[in-house]
Amino acid sequence: MILPLIFGTVALLLLFIKLPGVAQFFHTFPCNCCLDAIPYFALLGAGYFSGFLAIIIFFRSLPHLSLKVCGLVWAIGLGSVLIWLSPGWCLLCLGAHLCHILLWATWRAGPEKFMIPLATKITLTAISTFVMMGVFTLSNLFLKK
Repeated sequence: MILPLIFGTVALLLLFIKLPGVAQFFHTFPCNCCLDAIPYFALLGAGYFSGFLAIIIFFRSLPHLSLKVCGLVWAIGLGSVLIWLSPGWCLLCLGAHLCHILLWATWRAGPEKFMIPLATKITLTAISTFVMMGVFTLSNLFLKK
């Protein structure tokens, strides 16, 4: 269970570095080739990965084999299409898409450790998604020069 959490966290960090405001603040290279310095994909990715990590933590009995195969096809297809559509190759994008594929490949079902009601699990998953998107948005705005 630890490997998917590591891959999801690395993908979140890569997406955070990809934000134009963060890249300007830390004087790193912004991702101009695929997003034209627009942070919307990174913000959506932040919500996706934080929600995915919450699902991995709270819904330990997932994934079933069919869900895992569909997710792996989704990750490979999304990465391939977005890389094919982009005019250049960005190492941050490639790393995030590789982490996405590895996250689906290493996600294993396990026993439920906590007896948390389903409504609470869904609420915490939704809150984590919106909070992470908010953190990314505020970081991008406040760190922009």
